[in-house]
Amino acid sequence: MITKRIFFKDFWSGKKICFLSIVVLFFLGLFCAKGLFKYYAISTHDGDYHIARVFDAIQTTREGYFPLRWAGSLNYFCGVPVFNFFYPLIYYLALVLNLIFKDVVVCLKLLASLSFILGPIFFYLWLYKETKNYAASFLGGFLYLFLPYRFLLVYVRFSPEFLTYTLLPVLLFFLSKLFIKLEKKNQIGFNFWFLSFFVVILMVMFLISHNFAIVLLFPVVLLFILAKFWTDKDFSIKKAKLFLLLVLSSLTLSSFFLGPMFFEKKFVRLGSQNVVNCLDHFPTVGQIVRSKWGYGGSMPGEKGDLMSFSLGYAQWLVIIFSILYLLKTFIREKKELDYWIIFWLLLSLGSIFFTLSLSSFFWRRSKILCDLQFPWRFLGVSGLAVAALSAHLLKGIKNRTLFFSIFLILILIGFLGNRNHLLAQPVLNINKYIDFGKNHPARFAPTMVNDDILNKESKSACNFQDEFLTALSHRPLDYTVSRKNNSGEIIIKQINNENVTLRLNLEFFPGIYKIGLNNKNFSGLENCQGKLCLRNIYLAKGINRISWKIVQSPIENFFNFVSLGTLGIWCLILINVWLKEKKER
Repeated sequence: MITKRIFFKDFWSGKKICFLSIVVLFFLGLFCAKGLFKYYAISTHDGDYHIARVFDAIQTTREGYFPLRWAGSLNYFCGVPVFNFFYPLIYYLALVLNLIFKDVVVCLKLLASLSFILGPIFFYLWLYKETKNYAASFLGGFLYLFLPYRFLLVYVRFSPEFLTYTLLPVLLFFLSKLFIKLEKKNQIGFNFWFLSFFVVILMVMFLISHNFAIVLLFPVVLLFILAKFWTDKDFSIKKAKLFLLLVLSSLTLSSFFLGPMFFEKKFVRLGSQNVVNCLDHFPTVGQIVRSKWGYGGSMPGEKGDLMSFSLGYAQWLVIIFSILYLLKTFIREKKELDYWIIFWLLLSLGSIFFTLSLSSFFWRRSKILCDLQFPWRFLGVSGLAVAALSAHLLKGIKNRTLFFSIFLILILIGFLGNRNHLLAQPVLNINKYIDFGKNHPARFAPTMVNDDILNKESKSACNFQDEFLTALSHRPLDYTVSRKNNSGEIIIKQINNENVTLRLNLEFFPGIYKIGLNNKNFSGLENCQGKLCLRNIYLAKGINRISWKIVQSPIENFFNFVSLGTLGIWCLILINVWLKEKKER
């Protein structure tokens, strides 16, 4: 009897169980990440391209270029603005890890393995803030870890979406903490404002983690904040203004990426060509209930699919149990329904709806939706919502026997249902990865499907056989080239004075090239079918030096200042609050 009392006391209210839960989730995360380290390199859809981009990012930052925008060694040294348009967070984090671990492949695998550890732990901590129930929170963290879609992101696709799903629980945890601090009005001091600033930084990291995932998950964050206001008994306009400030601050602070991504998109093919027809990739109800695990791609129609679109057996049980619980509570017991169970259940069912062809009406009429390419991306939202739903459902069950029965059933099925999802596929030729920078064919590729971030006028990507310098309507020139990732110099030997038009084998992008001719600035730049042309350039007899350097475009510079300005304002706020608090002491 004493042992039982101690056990339940620890299980329900003791801090030891919190530490134990974190330890268990930590080791379960390690267990789920073990497949990443079975082989030096694993075969995934996009992994090779991310390795290539990190190699370029390392070289670019060594040359003093920051923030990341132009990948000068990609597109076979013609360059391509990949960092300007796609989720730069993974490359910034890889750069930091590369200071310690010099192997790029290892850096990326470490980031992926952290997603299995940090995401579930913070999901558990966040749910405990919301439910005050250790067991229910542990179940939520467990189901967030053992979610087929998250294994799909790492072991099949190696998509940086896994970073978004890692950061989301961290962000939700600190948002909940902020709401709790707001309830204690005597704690509105420097610590509160520093926490607010930290939430903004997390939102910024969240916003630059993955373009498509953010379109789906940022509305979830906003809905969560609105739902918190809805259930807040002490709601005030001041609270609403504070969270509006946090959201706006995160948008302006991340505008160094978001601004150019939107306003410079018109210069490239992105969005102007139909890379993937979203209407061809709806999974069936049968597929999201049960589909065979595979490492291939998503194919048009049902029969050709070589990857799994399963939501998860345990996740389906949570939805069924939640519906039964609400029906029982409302019909038989006539009790007030738990708003959070309704919130997460509706979000689960709504995201499942948008995964299926039943929602094709909305996909046909919404460009934002179709830009997501694959309706099955909503499986990530469903999995998140179901994991949160499981905790609120379990919290509402008062019968201890039923509580532990559901807890153990979901843990067991969640684990067994994902046991085959932890395996990595080895690469066919490991030698290409031993020295990736020299041996792998993807190292200097454009690293995009259909080369859709090339200039709109480009007919195709570059290749190493292309002549670097061409004099249009002119005899071949005698020249030599020396170059780095994002700068270089051409030395031309002239036998007489003349004006010529030169085409350089560099991808054209307006506003980013600073050209020098014999130590003087040259401004006659043109777009020649997607390549950089120097129009009517005067070459004097003898040695002529033409230099080029990648710089920030006017649009990029503007948004850099917006981000820096926001950061400066927050620094002033923190300094002011700190000085005021110090003076009052």
